[in-house]
Amino acid sequence: MQMLLSFTNERLACQIILIGSVFGNSHSLLKCHLLAWLGSIFARPLLYLASMNRRPLYFLALAAGLSTSCTRNAAPSPSPTFDEASIALMRELTPQLLGTWRLHEVHVQFKPGFSYPGRPSFPRDTTMYQFATLSLQPASLPTSLVDPRYPQLEGQLTYQGLDYPVRLRLLATADRVLQQQGPYATFMLEYAPRISGGSRPTTPTEEFLQFVGLLGENFSLELPAGGQPVMIWRGVSHGIEHIELRK
Repeated sequence: MQMLLSFTNERLACQIILIGSVFGNSHSLLKCHLLAWLGSIFARPLLYLASMNRRPLYFLALAAGLSTSCTRNAAPSPSPTFDEASIALMRELTPQLLGTWRLHEVHVQFKPGFSYPGRPSFPRDTTMYQFATLSLQPASLPTSLVDPRYPQLEGQLTYQGLDYPVRLRLLATADRVLQQQGPYATFMLEYAPRISGGSRPTTPTEEFLQFVGLLGENFSLELPAGGQPVMIWRGVSHGIEHIELRK
């Protein structure tokens, strides 16, 4: 009788191990339910047989065949592509840029070869405070031109009581997308005058804003840590070294 029980025990353990090996690589909910059902069937005989023979083999078989199968971690989800990560970044960034901003500090560094029309006494290096205001909102575009990778904004730059229509197109930086560091985006602040009936002459003030490096200049955009209503623009080519904007 003892030999028969021993044979039965060994066969039962092998069956459980075989079941675990068949379903071990599956990560479905169905597998877990099936193994739980099998476990409920075999658990009581295992406990009885193990108590009679005082051998831990069956508990090991149960752990290998049933328990470990259902506790496996799910396969990791695939990493987003660069475009997908760029879109997610732009969706997070764009709402923070909307509204009215004050150009609180405009830091200018003189660069040889640049003149400032209408400002013959303009200093070589200077900081201008409360320079202008800027309002931004999503650009009105046809649906066919909307690309979530490159959101576009439009608004008005108000300088010395005059309004200048502007627009910009954001481009996520690779450092921010791949390494979560560095500037969030780059863009050009374009002057977009509404002209009807042909061209018109450029005013001295418009020329100044272009030559100093505000209109028609490329910038990188940074957001300080802490969620403060502040952003930093860093100029690339012209006289403006950086601008601190505050809401």
